[in-house]
Amino acid sequence: MPSIISHSKPTIDEKEFTSMDRYLQRGELTMGAAVEAFENAFSKRHEGRHAVAVNSGSSALHLSLLALDIGPGDEVILPSYVCAALLNVAWYIRARPRIVDIDLDDFSLSLQALTRAVGRRTRAIVVPHMFGKPAKLAEIRAIAKERRLTLIEDCAQAVGATYGNRLVGTFGVLSFFSFYSTKVITTGHGGMVLTSSKALARRLMDLRSYDKKPSTRLRFNYSMTDFQAVMGTVQLKKLASFIRRRRAIARRYTQAFAPLNVEVPIEDPHRPSIYYRYILTLPRDNGPFLKAMNEQGICCTKGVYRPLHRYLGLSSRRFPNTEDAMRLGVSLPIYPTLTDAECRRVIDAAKALL
Repeated sequence: MPSIISHSKPTIDEKEFTSMDRYLQRGELTMGAAVEAFENAFSKRHEGRHAVAVNSGSSALHLSLLALDIGPGDEVILPSYVCAALLNVAWYIRARPRIVDIDLDDFSLSLQALTRAVGRRTRAIVVPHMFGKPAKLAEIRAIAKERRLTLIEDCAQAVGATYGNRLVGTFGVLSFFSFYSTKVITTGHGGMVLTSSKALARRLMDLRSYDKKPSTRLRFNYSMTDFQAVMGTVQLKKLASFIRRRRAIARRYTQAFAPLNVEVPIEDPHRPSIYYRYILTLPRDNGPFLKAMNEQGICCTKGVYRPLHRYLGLSSRRFPNTEDAMRLGVSLPIYPTLTDAECRRVIDAAKALL
């Protein structure tokens, strides 16, 4: 029986092992010099923005909202077609999530839906760069400025992606990243917040740890460890090669599937994708395709496990594009260690079903 092709997997080798072993032998595990070095390296890549490392992407968003004094009764706009972590974080601070539909060309929030959703209590917009493709940042920033809203970039799937000649994560007042095991770069678990504001950076650093403080207030145990940061620093150095390989696999998929009766990801040279995920849009329900591919040992999934509007019991009629993405979209295996032979196997199996 052929080996199983994972849907996603981390890309690690001897460089990570050697670096982490060196720190293990020193006994340096808690937040210290390695975390600071990782923050500095991340900052240098992102126009010198202040970088604050934490233990997860969810923690990164949580601290971002707290640093902005967003809390009970305030509204935060989120797209429905996204990881449930964003909804949970809104609940952490007892904010009211305002859920909007998406645009199908980039699977990020719909500009029309965004405009309609802004209300008197709306404080912020969380803008995911879904599957590694930058969202429509110019238009979203214009709406945020006009409506006096804070733009928060969700770069969990898009580290290294560019909009124009700038990296994503450098457009919002705050931006946050995830380094979970299946993300573009990984520390196992981990996250980062970027901001150009010294005041926000100071508050983020104060909130992430409660130990050895001159006064008592609500703070959290969200620190990244040196052990994680060492791995993150090595991964960051490999980021360019990771993206090149992801794009090479995506080109092979697009060449194979574009002539068929399916929709392939739309290329945009102004905001090119790094292909954290490769999403095919089928002309019919995706259930049989996903079942057949997985039965052959090729792990494919929907792009999102469950949209936020379904968790909240909102009418599907308000989210037609999200519903189409859930019904028709399939996510194919794509990661740097996917071999050419495995890529051909994915293509051959998928073409036989299309």
